[in-house]
Amino acid sequence: MPNPFTELLGDYMLTPETTQALSRAALEGISIVPMLTPVTEKGALDEAAFRRLVNHILNGGCRGILISATVGEAVSMSSRMRIRMAEIAADAHDGRGYLFFGIGADSQQESIVLGKAAYRVGVDALFTHLPTYYSITEPEIEEWFVELANQIKAPLFLDNAPLTTGHSIPLAAVKRLSRHPNIVGIKDVDANEGRQMRLGRMFLKRKD
Repeated sequence: MPNPFTELLGDYMLTPETTQALSRAALEGISIVPMLTPVTEKGALDEAAFRRLVNHILNGGCRGILISATVGEAVSMSSRMRIRMAEIAADAHDGRGYLFFGIGADSQQESIVLGKAAYRVGVDALFTHLPTYYSITEPEIEEWFVELANQIKAPLFLDNAPLTTGHSIPLAAVKRLSRHPNIVGIKDVDANEGRQMRLGRMFLKRKD
């Protein structure tokens, strides 16, 4: 599918070189905020506070929000709670920006269920990381993401978070996965500066 998110960055590929060259004003308007998840004293989703937070962020001029992901402590939540977050956020954001939804889970089937449900209620794209705990090979890493992309059939961002998953997606695998029509981007928080430089250069001339 065509990548609808290229307009977020326009002509910029955000690498260490380009971000250093851009002013704060030039970067304004391309922020995607990973949201915290407000809960009640009993651990239930505080729906009113969640809706207020979505409105506060989008009213502040941010181009989008990411819910049900690492910052929002999604791995500590039930699937039902995460889907409810998608429902509220989709209703509250009302087309004012992009709505990204994390589907990361150790169960691939759970990720598929989450992704289909969230996309159905109106999120724009999905984020997913690798499963944790078990060691996995490079072919298995690719198979994991390809199966999700094939099954869910929605715009999917890879989420490379080695600190929390214990795995880092090899750059060769990232390049191959980027050719899948449903895989539209990557959020990479690997602290290796050399990796980030190589990743930026890998896609510098890509227009999609």
